[in-house]
Amino acid sequence: MEIQTVQNSLNELYQELLAKNQKADNETQTTTQEMINLSKICLLPKQVLRNIFLFTDFYSDIPAISETCVLFNKLVRSRSFNISVYKIASQRTSRMKSTTINADALDKLEAQKLVKDNISRDEALLELKKANAVKDFLADKMKKQDKKIESLLEEIDKLNDQLRVQKQINSKTIAKVSVFETKFLEMKKQLEESNGAVERERAKHTLIIEELRNEITNYEKTLSELNQHKKVLRAEVLRLRGQYQNTLHQLGSYKDALYKMKSYFEAMFVPRIDELISEDDNNLNEKVC
Repeated sequence: MEIQTVQNSLNELYQELLAKNQKADNETQTTTQEMINLSKICLLPKQVLRNIFLFTDFYSDIPAISETCVLFNKLVRSRSFNISVYKIASQRTSRMKSTTINADALDKLEAQKLVKDNISRDEALLELKKANAVKDFLADKMKKQDKKIESLLEEIDKLNDQLRVQKQINSKTIAKVSVFETKFLEMKKQLEESNGAVERERAKHTLIIEELRNEITNYEKTLSELNQHKKVLRAEVLRLRGQYQNTLHQLGSYKDALYKMKSYFEAMFVPRIDELISEDDNNLNEKVC
């Protein structure tokens, strides 16, 4: 929250300085020109940075801290900022020179001078030692804080490097994902085309299967009719086979009767015929003689 507040203040001030700088490029600034209010960053720059680094969540506020540092760098290097600081310093000096000291102020200064003159040497040395001790303590603390800030800045640089590497990795990953998505879309398109071809082939095969089913139905119907005709023919064959057996039996009877008639004929008529033939032969011989 503190980073955001300081950053917003710096941003407003920097925009104001840019506007003043643009006006200064068009025409020379005068001493009567409206001065820029620097009360928002009266603790430039180390104390604000120290507050930012020491009283905020460092790791979660790295982008804001980095942006704030860049903004500070732009701000303190700008021409308008340096001109404004110089004008404020010159105005303070002129106000100090033009200030009149009245009689009461002179009496107070004289009294303070007398009090200071009455301080002993030992007391002055003691006060000086205390002041030096406080100064050394503050200087040591400031050094520690500066080292801590430097270490934090180094950590920021490392994290920025890691962030840069991560961005490169992310860009490569995004490129790979893009290539994969392109391949996936191509594969999806091919799959859809294959599915369409399969559906068309399935429709053709469905028609062929329906035709085959109709042919099978007709074949089964014809086969049923043929089976019925087969049964009729089988019955007719059995009937004819029975007639054939009867005919064979009658033929056997006829053969027996014929054989008997032949035997009877041979027994009764053949000798008589032979006699008649022999008589005819004898008569013929007699006529010849």
